[in-house]
Amino acid sequence: MATFKERFNQLFTEANKPQRDFGEQFGASNDQVYNWRHGRGEPDSETMKRIATICGVSIDYLIGHTDERQPGTNFKTINNPTVLNFVKMIASELQLNNNLSEKDCQEILEDLTEYSRFKLQQKIKNHHVNHS
Repeated sequence: MATFKERFNQLFTEANKPQRDFGEQFGASNDQVYNWRHGRGEPDSETMKRIATICGVSIDYLIGHTDERQPGTNFKTINNPTVLNFVKMIASELQLNNNLSEKDCQEILEDLTEYSRFKLQQKIKNHHVNHS
């Protein structure tokens, strides 16, 4: 299994952002991110939670206990009947139920995922700013 350093570097690379911007998302300084990327310590548990949430992975994945990025949640496929039914329920309320293809539902799920991640990032950032 991977180490925190390896996973953190992988997520940093995937984010494709400058180190300072990457750290600001979860309230870490440029120096902290540099140290974590080079295996010099690890973040506290609250920061670990923020990193996992913002990067869309589980804490177990982040610390190398599993290779599944997000156990039980896979928004790349539409196999989760609860989520699919939720999308169809909303479509039904908008009188669109018969007009939605599986591809339409998939696109909606991806949009919902992206929007949810964005809102979580905002809340975490606001929480960090308000408690600094």
